[in-house]
Amino acid sequence: MPVCPVCFEDAESVEYATMHNHSWKNHACDGHGLCWRCLAQHVEIQLLEGRYNVRCPGAAGCSYRLVSLDVGRALDVLEREDGKEEVVGTLR
Repeated sequence: MPVCPVCFEDAESVEYATMHNHSWKNHACDGHGLCWRCLAQHVEIQLLEGRYNVRCPGAAGCSYRLVSLDVGRALDVLEREDGKEEVVGTLR
């Protein structure tokens, strides 16, 4: 199991969604080995600060922007943590 470069825990790595339509495609990103818990915390902070165009917190220069599916999955992880249900309710 990979080690998250943020928390150094053995955890399942993030896999971002791939989406596209006739005029748009999100750039591929391998998640940089981040775990879902660290991504969830990043998403929480970004949303609480009023940023709704959330970038990948992985490597410097990564241009991947999380799509709604990525944000939703991160919020699902956050919701499972004790005491976070109310916060997630306001962010959704």
